[in-house]
Amino acid sequence: MKLKTCHLSISSYRGISPGAIHFYGSLWCDGERIELKKKMDAKDASYLSTKDYKYHAGEMTERFNLENEIREIAIQSWKKYYPEADVLLEGSSGILDPQKCLDGPPLLKDRINKLWQRAEKIGGWNGDIKEMTKISNEYLYDILGWKKT
Repeated sequence: MKLKTCHLSISSYRGISPGAIHFYGSLWCDGERIELKKKMDAKDASYLSTKDYKYHAGEMTERFNLENEIREIAIQSWKKYYPEADVLLEGSSGILDPQKCLDGPPLLKDRINKLWQRAEKIGGWNGDIKEMTKISNEYLYDILGWKKT
């Protein structure tokens, strides 16, 4: 059986655009994307308000102050948007190497995270290529369920 993955992508314009301080999160599954949102508290609303527009506590925003806020909301909501997905991974849906597993069945989550940690420890494809090939093959064939050709 092929594993169905949902991916959390975290982005920011910090360091690219002057004054940018926020993070943004998207859930990706089967080519569909959902932008994550949160309710603003009074502090967020006050900070974002300008002379032209006043924000209010309770309004929804796609702007997050911390990456961990995005992870928490993603873990709470991914199954609501993609109930057929098996696991929530952090990273690009275009990457086929082990990525950090944020949520899913505990044994599967643990197995994926052990492969991800092994890959991180050796420096991925910039490190031990022979070991990375083993890690990648285990992930692709044994976990994701790809068929060997």
